[in-house]
Amino acid sequence: MNLTAQNTAIVLDSTADFPEAPDRFRNWRIVPLYVLFGGESYRDYVDLPPAEFYARLRTADQLPTTSQPTPGDFLETYEQLAEYERIYSLHISAVLSGTYQSAT
Repeated sequence: MNLTAQNTAIVLDSTADFPEAPDRFRNWRIVPLYVLFGGESYRDYVDLPPAEFYARLRTADQLPTTSQPTPGDFLETYEQLAEYERIYSLHISAVLSGTYQSAT
C-alpha cells in the first residue's frame, strides 16, 4: 500500500486545534465540533473563532459545553474527498466524546 498526499486524505475534528490544515494541505479537512453557550450553538473555529470564544468565556454566566459533529457533517466532508482512494479520519477518543461514533 503506497500512501501519498495524492491518494490519501486526512480528516480531523476541531479538537486537533489545527484550523489552518485545509489551507496548508489540499488533502486535509477539519470537521468542527459545536460549542454551546446557553441556547446558542456555534461551529468551532467556523462561527466562533478563538478570540471571540475567549471574549464570551470571560462574560458567560455558565461555562460553555460542546457537542459532537453530526453524521451529516462527516458525510459532507467525506463526499468532498471522494477523489481520494483512502480517507483517514482521526478524532478525539470515543471515551471522551461521541465524535467517533458520528464519524463512523
